[in-house]
Amino acid sequence: MVNPRIGLVAFGEVGTGKSTLCNTLIGSNGSEFKESERTEAQTFETIGKDGTFGAQQTFLIDTPGLGDAERNDAAHLVQMARYIKENELIRGFIMTINVHCPRLGDRERRLFELISSMFPGAPWFKHIAVVWTRCYSVMATQVE
Repeated sequence: MVNPRIGLVAFGEVGTGKSTLCNTLIGSNGSEFKESERTEAQTFETIGKDGTFGAQQTFLIDTPGLGDAERNDAAHLVQMARYIKENELIRGFIMTINVHCPRLGDRERRLFELISSMFPGAPWFKHIAVVWTRCYSVMATQVE
């Protein structure tokens, strides 16, 4: 039996590693989604790519980071909402949070509200994973 493709959406603040996570999940070694070692924005529009996560055919959607002072979150949220609504494969969400800023703010709340409005009546919140990123800095600090 062939596993059907599933869609996953990665979202979070700018610089939390959404693109890196997407590349890691589909084993692309940085070739599918543009990455950066720095915490400045690299993704400027919502984009999806096909890949394989384990034995599962997957369509990963990378989104622009929220909270970039250089850009307008509202415009990104509108573009993100359109892209996600047009994609019928969505089965789950991955929220990336920098381990050094482990508190959810207004931007995340707005994003949750947006997702709720796109999936009214659906228990989408049962299909969300949180990934703590930038943990290597915490480990290095603890070793010193």
